Parts: sequence; C-alpha cells; structure tokens
Amino acid sequence: MTAFLVFYLAIYGSMNGYLLWRARAALSLGAKGTMLLGGWLLLMILAPVLMRMCERANLVGIARVMAWIGWCWLGFLFLFICASVAFDLLRGTGTLAGLAFGEQVARFAPSVRLSFFVALTISLLGNVYGFFEARAIRTEHIVIRSAKVPREVGRFRIVQISDVHFGLILRRGLMGRMASAVQASLPDLLVSTGDLVDGDVSELDGLSDRLAALPARVGKFAVTGNHEFYAGIQKSLEFTRKAGFTVLRQEQARVGNWLTVVGVDDPAGSHLNNGQGAPDERPILAAADPSNFIILLKHQPVIKEGAAGRFDLQLSGHVHGGQIFPFNFVARLSYPFWRGLATIPEGGEIYVSRGTGTWGPPVRFGAPPEITVIDLESLH
Repeated sequence: MTAFLVFYLAIYGSMNGYLLWRARAALSLGAKGTMLLGGWLLLMILAPVLMRMCERANLVGIARVMAWIGWCWLGFLFLFICASVAFDLLRGTGTLAGLAFGEQVARFAPSVRLSFFVALTISLLGNVYGFFEARAIRTEHIVIRSAKVPREVGRFRIVQISDVHFGLILRRGLMGRMASAVQASLPDLLVSTGDLVDGDVSELDGLSDRLAALPARVGKFAVTGNHEFYAGIQKSLEFTRKAGFTVLRQEQARVGNWLTVVGVDDPAGSHLNNGQGAPDERPILAAADPSNFIILLKHQPVIKEGAAGRFDLQLSGHVHGGQIFPFNFVARLSYPFWRGLATIPEGGEIYVSRGTGTWGPPVRFGAPPEITVIDLESLH
C-alpha cells in the first residue's frame, strides 16, 4: 500500500504540478495567486485519500461531496493535460520551423496564454459532454452460432453487465438506467463480469434488492473484479449474493444439459491476500464437459496460455473501452483484446465490455457505457 501511495502521489502530483506551471506562465500569477492555486491543487491531490478516510469514519456525506469534486477534477485535469500537451507540441514545432524558415513562420504558433485558455475550454466542454455520455447506456447486440447449442433451444439470450462501480457517486440513477436496459432485453441468463461495487457497500441500501428483482429466466452468475477486493471482499460478496447472483470463484456451474459457466476471481485477490497464487481457470476448464458450450467469466480480458481452445466464449470487462479519450490508446497497448468481440486464433471467442458505469470521474468520452446482449443460436 505504501508503494502504491508513493506512485499515486508522484503521478497525480506531477499532473497537478504541470497545470500549476501552465497557469503561472499563462496568467502571470503572483505569489498570492500561486499559493491559492497550489493549495487547491494539493487538496485535489489528497481528495481520493481523504474521501476514503471519511467513508471509513462513516462521514458519508462529506465523503460523497469530496468524491464528486475530486473525481470530476481528475476528469477535467486529464483532458486539460492532453489538450495542453498537444498545444505544447504545436508550439515546439512552430519554434523549430521558425529556426529553420524564419521568425515569420514561428508567429503562427499559438501563444502560451492562448494555448492555456483553449486547453481549458476543451477540457471543460469535454467533461460536460462526457458527463452526459456516461449516462446514455447503449445496448450492444451480438449473435454467436454454435453446433453446441441444441436446435430445440432456439435462441438463448445472455445479458452482460460489467464495471458498474456502485459506490459514493454511482447509485440509484445508474441503477434505474441499467435496470430499464436489462429488463427490455428479456435475458435468459444475466452475468456480471466484475467491479459491481466500488467502495463501502454498506451505503448501497436498496440497490441489491433492485438487482435481485431483475429478470433472468434460468439464473444469474457473477465473478469478482479488482474493486470487490479493494472495497472488502466479504462485504462485496454479501452484496452480490444478496443481489441474486451466484458468485463463481474458481468454479463451474451447469445450466441445463448443454451449457457450462466457469468463473474465476480477479488476480487482485492474490495480491491482497498474503501473496497466494493467482486464480487459474485452466484446471476448471479441463474438468468441464467439452461437449457443452462453455462460457468463461473473467474480469480482465487476459487469456492464459493453455486456456484458449478450452472455452467457447470468454466474457470480460475491466478496460472500460478506455473510458476517456485518448486513454483508449493506452488500453489498446495494454490488452490485445480491449473492446468488443474478437476471435481467438487457438479457438473460441472473447467479448470485452466497455462497462456499464464509470471508475473515478463520472465521465465517458468516446467510450459510451453498455449492457451487452449475446444471443446464442444453433448451427443446425
């Protein structure tokens, strides 16, 4: 935990320090202005830590206010830095062009002051747009045909939710939007692929009952994400089970006589639990009936060597589709399968959800939230 805090303070402190540097250069801030802005930035750096401290001290009202302010600031800061760095590069290119072709060319580069205010405007407008985009849940619909689906089944509908992140910010509003989308889809099977909760679940009164009321003809299954462990695994499991889900933890469950659902914990559990070995789906997959259509529920879109070819469909989340552009480029570099449906060369398919809620800033930009409707149909 100490190493994480040092890393967090170094990265987030540097981001806020960059904004202070740009503001001083653009606004010619004096000592008093620098101190006022610096104090605000220090409060924003510490906001996530103070928020969790207030939450654990049962000062929920204060924690919620700090969460809204702190996380919205993070979203604004991220977009500001992206826009400001782009202008820095443009100004640097103009300077080099001026050296090569004369000062008249360099005059076309934007000034420090103009760059600052344009970046500020872009980040503000981007956050306003992203706030509303994060509330427009889309229903993504895919069809998978397999010889393992009996002809008499017709169509079997799975609805996937992922990365909901119920917590201090995301609560009843998100629940209502998500419930409407799920109910309209009429699922046979409802699955949650991790990060259903984020923070103290004791403050989520009533949400588990509304989740339990969601229709699913043959049942509901869930797996843990990393945030279930961060929030406290026992309370998170209690909430998820109260919501009507069967939590699969290195387990398999048969649904009827043709479908097997396998689920594994997120590796975060092994990191936080005395260094126990990371969960491994391969033994469970090896024990599953290969004549069944096998669905693997796994929070992170990572395929272990030797696991491919042992399942027909892996459902994952975690990446949020990048959540805020241009973070999608980082997501692409970090995960070979980062969004949407893909065929695995060794056999089987994987679908990676963009997620239904948001982590941190209640904002999405270029990665709208989703529930996923997967229709399994017979090839016969």
